[in-house]
Amino acid sequence: MTQYTLEDKFAAATAYMIEGTLRGAGRVANIPWETIRDWKKEQWFNDMIAQVIEQHADEYKASNHKIIKLAQEAVLDRLTNGDAILDKKGNIARKPVALRDAMIAYVMTIDKQRLLLNQPTSLSGKVGVDIKELAKNFKATTEAAKKDVPEAEAQIQAQVPVPIEDLLSGNL
Repeated sequence: MTQYTLEDKFAAATAYMIEGTLRGAGRVANIPWETIRDWKKEQWFNDMIAQVIEQHADEYKASNHKIIKLAQEAVLDRLTNGDAILDKKGNIARKPVALRDAMIAYVMTIDKQRLLLNQPTSLSGKVGVDIKELAKNFKATTEAAKKDVPEAEAQIQAQVPVPIEDLLSGNL
């Protein structure tokens, strides 16, 4: 069994993160993939992977930021100016974005924004209405409103020097 240096092992961990497969990592690091497979079962190898991720975190963030910025610019351009198409003469023209596409962009943006703000992106729960309970509440509300109408009219009449009937009919 060949002894591998710490640098070899670190190179294998880095290659695994870049390639995403054991065979790819073995090819890049020039180490049999079966060896890397065995290392992957060990905590020290997973610690090395975490170290590789940590070392490159700023690079990942920077490249992701660029991707996000370019994607936002592309979406804004398309929403503002429309999709680029070729007209019958072979010239590039702009066609307004379809409502469906604009709505998808809008909904996805809102959804991702809510995720970033740690807010819910959907509502769940029982959606059922007891129609009898709803009718009972409606009846109680309308009965209460009927009782309050004369009192409300009296309060208005006390504040307005014109009879309420004339006010409502428009005869001033």
